[in-house]
Amino acid sequence: MDDFTFKQSLVIGIAQVFALIPGTSRAVSTIVGALFVGLSRKASEEFSFLLALPVMVADSCLD
Repeated sequence: MDDFTFKQSLVIGIAQVFALIPGTSRAVSTIVGALFVGLSRKASEEFSFLLALPVMVADSCLD
């Protein structure tokens, strides 16, 4: 997790765009994007979880 580059993070963030396709999971799209840039499975799962935190907090605040 400490060795992420900005480019890797950007590619993973762009991979989240595929979650706009109906039926596509945001978590799966970020994990696949992380694996695509060469991260390990464990690191990709952790990063996907960390990306979900702001979304969950924002959703909770809107409710």
